[in-house]
Amino acid sequence: MERKLTILAMLLSVMFVTASAYRTIVTTVVEEEDDSETYQASRREGIRESCREQIRKQHNLVHCQQVLSRGSKLIMLAGDETNAGQLKDCCRQLRQVEERCRCQGIEKILQVQQKQGKLQGRRLREAIQTGENLPNMCRMSPQSCDISVGDGYDGYHE
Repeated sequence: MERKLTILAMLLSVMFVTASAYRTIVTTVVEEEDDSETYQASRREGIRESCREQIRKQHNLVHCQQVLSRGSKLIMLAGDETNAGQLKDCCRQLRQVEERCRCQGIEKILQVQQKQGKLQGRRLREAIQTGENLPNMCRMSPQSCDISVGDGYDGYHE
């Protein structure tokens, strides 16, 4: 009888230790996932802030603002030196911004111009299409941007 009690006590001890170890492992995994999500969110915000700073250093891409506000038809007029010069200056500014930040800068320009009422309707759609193709026009990566300015228009799904 004493032997059975000893075995039962040992068995209960092993079960308790196993249950405790399992609970600890599960808790650790959950905490690591939370830390990872927090880290990723923090990293994304850091990248966005870095992009904003780069864009500020390039005077908020003022030359690209001019290009986008003029519209795609004016840019395509090769004989117009003013437009060609503005596009060249815009491309120069975009090259000074990291590749991963270029589309963010272009999108921000369009959002601001839309909020200010400078771009609406057809002119806004044309400006978005120009903005989406601006990196390609400058012969840089990414080749195109997926621009959304909050009015439901997305140039890739028209």
